[in-house]
Amino acid sequence: MVAFQDTIKVQLQENGPMIGRPYWESVGDGLGEIRWNGNRTKLRLYGSIEGKEIVLYLGVVKKWKTLRNQDRKTCIRYRTDFRSKDYDYEKRELESRAYYEGREKR
Repeated sequence: MVAFQDTIKVQLQENGPMIGRPYWESVGDGLGEIRWNGNRTKLRLYGSIEGKEIVLYLGVVKKWKTLRNQDRKTCIRYRTDFRSKDYDYEKRELESRAYYEGREKR
């Protein structure tokens, strides 16, 4: 968490969503990833640029080379929900918790 606070948060505050590489890189479908290294792990946050904001949909410990197809689908589903007129933060929070609980059981 310290690495995120010290590096990426500062970049976001100074540059807004246009922080660019090496912190933000497009992964296709209008999605991007924020990268940083934690204690012996590589961490990724996936989201999209919406106006002047980066909206984050998913955080993972990186164990593979690219964004997994199931994670991409999750991000696209969350982005579609976020962009809809009927956006429901509470519903999104419940779905997110269920998703992570399912991943922890694997």
